[in-house]
Amino acid sequence: MEVRFYFFGFIFSNSSLPGALGMFGVALGIRNVQSQLPDLVYALLSGLNAATVGLIAVAAVQLSERAITNKMTRFLIAATASVGILYQGRNVGENAD
Repeated sequence: MEVRFYFFGFIFSNSSLPGALGMFGVALGIRNVQSQLPDLVYALLSGLNAATVGLIAVAAVQLSERAITNKMTRFLIAATASVGILYQGRNVGENAD
């Protein structure tokens, strides 16, 4: 029983240690970041956000192609989603001060 405990402790520490050291390094690096980030960083973050949205859109399309087989159902879901997006957009504009 003790050998198994030490073995799993060794495996856990060896698998966790690289991530912990990486996070510690990032924490030390963040300490030296200025309050205003360079334009290159903003461009990188914008690109990552756009890529994430694109991946989610691709996954949604693939899921809908598998889940919705009837054309009428697909039309109804697309129409109600469009109306929901338009309605939400209208409400957001009204509450902005």
